[in-house]
Amino acid sequence: MGDARVIPLHGDGNGDRADPSRRPRPVPASDPGPEADRPDWERRIAGGLAFLRRRITGDYEVDEFGFDRDLTLHVLAPPFRPLYEKWFRVEASGLHNVPSIGGALVVANHSGTLPLDAVMTALALLDHHPAHRHLRMLGADLVFRTPGLGPLARKSGQTLACNP
Repeated sequence: MGDARVIPLHGDGNGDRADPSRRPRPVPASDPGPEADRPDWERRIAGGLAFLRRRITGDYEVDEFGFDRDLTLHVLAPPFRPLYEKWFRVEASGLHNVPSIGGALVVANHSGTLPLDAVMTALALLDHHPAHRHLRMLGADLVFRTPGLGPLARKSGQTLACNP
């Protein structure tokens, strides 16, 4: 219990708030090569085609819990980024308290039926944490019983909140 610590809600004044205008790429390229000279729309199309090629050839991994990192990074997370940046205007602080490797428990409470605050927290860790960590959230059994939503929740790394 000696490792437990309280994380301040509004940062500690060390300038640890993430800059919402700066979002590092979740999968950094080792050598950008000619990609850096391409217009944004060409990079997006090339990225989409590369994603489809990986899907068709089966060149992607799914862990033992059903988490599909490739699908999460390239299909599920991008539609929520405009909400993160423009609608909710999230300011993430305290990300330095989440370790780069190993387990960590992020405890939060949300109100309402749609857990958009949890999705915004997951995006903050994915986009602004130095290690681009994926947050594995707990979901009620209703989430996993809902057609369409259940498989997407599993593939994005969520897990059932109760023991059946």
